[in-house]
Amino acid sequence: LPRYLRAMEMRMERGAYDPLKHRRKTAEVEVFEKELEALVKSPLMVHSSPEKKEGVEELRWMIEEFKVSLFAQELKTAYPVSPKRLQKKIDEIKRIV
Repeated sequence: LPRYLRAMEMRMERGAYDPLKHRRKTAEVEVFEKELEALVKSPLMVHSSPEKKEGVEELRWMIEEFKVSLFAQELKTAYPVSPKRLQKKIDEIKRIV
């Protein structure tokens, strides 16, 4: 958790310095946050399997790591994460019943 707080702090500092760059990076993240929100709000999630719920939780943390990779690279991510990996996880979750 402290690493994520530090990443947020760095994001705010850098966002003030270069707002345009910050907006571009934020737009990259928002694509996946919207996908996550759609999964969470889906009526199918209420009765979904524990495996699917676990996948959604993993996606949530992958998005946080993606933010670290974009806004605070020097903190390093806990594991490899990229837009391609995020999309793969989303597709995987959608296939789970």
